Amino acid sequence: MEQRSGCLATEAMTAGQMWTRKLGTPPTDPVGLANWAASVATVAGYRERWSVTSNRRPLGPDRIQSIEQLGHRRRAQAAVERALAISRQARSRPTTAAIKVAARVEQRGPEL
Repeated sequence: MEQRSGCLATEAMTAGQMWTRKLGTPPTDPVGLANWAASVATVAGYRERWSVTSNRRPLGPDRIQSIEQLGHRRRAQAAVERALAISRQARSRPTTAAIKVAARVEQRGPEL
């Protein structure tokens, strides 16, 4: 099941499906990317299980048809929030280049 969800997520991202773009920008660091991709896979699995075809919203319409779907939707919503948080965190980290520049400035002292 997890492998299938991972494949679905990869296919959706490769195809540029809009719902994947609503989950934020994939991080560039390997750990962040793996965690972000796992969240996207959870959403992809939910979409397949509940036949979500809407490309505008990651979880589709708010119609819940069963208690089982409600539980799955809650997990998928948590995955959406996790993917967005990972993406935001990755964007707020200083890049390697910025860190190197800051280190050089610190070594030389302020230029007046």
